[in-house]
Amino acid sequence: MVRVKGHVPSEPKSLDDVRSQIVAIIKQQRATEAASKLAISMSEAVKKGADPATVAKGNGGGVSYVKPAFVGRSQAGVPAQLLSAAFQAPDPNAGRSVETVALDNGNQAVLLVTAMKPGDASGLKDQDREKELRSLSREDGNAEFGAYLAYLRQQAKIKINAKNMEQSDQ
Repeated sequence: MVRVKGHVPSEPKSLDDVRSQIVAIIKQQRATEAASKLAISMSEAVKKGADPATVAKGNGGGVSYVKPAFVGRSQAGVPAQLLSAAFQAPDPNAGRSVETVALDNGNQAVLLVTAMKPGDASGLKDQDREKELRSLSREDGNAEFGAYLAYLRQQAKIKINAKNMEQSDQ
C-alpha cells in the first residue's frame, strides 16, 4: 500500500541549472547541420565523378572513408540506416547511385552503390535454407495480411458515436 503524504507542484528549472544542457543541445544541432551540409557537398562531388577517397581525404580529419565491399542485409558493424538505404538504392547498372544518409547518432554518411550481386543460396545448409524459406513465407504472409486489412479499412463504413468516446470521471 502506498500513501501520499504531500505533493510538490512542478515548476520550471532556473536557467543556471539547465544552461549546460541547452548549450550541449545547440552545439549538437549545429554539428548535425554542418555534417549534413558537408555530406551533401561531398555527395554532389562524387555524383560528378570525383574519386570518393580523394573527396573524403580533402574534407578534413573528421571524415573517414570506408573501402567498397559487398554487404548482406544483416551485416554486422554497418549501421541499420545505411544498410536500409543500400538495399533500397536503384540498381547501378546505368551508373552509380550516390546519396546521403542520416544516422541515428547524428552522423551523416555518403552512400555510393557501384554494383549489386544476387544472393547465392547454394552455399546454405538444408537447415538454414528451410529457416530462410520460413522467414520469407512469414514476411509474405504478413504483407498479404496487411494489404487485406488496408483493403477492409478502405471498404468499411464506420460511424463513431462520440458520446461513447467521452470519458467519465468515475
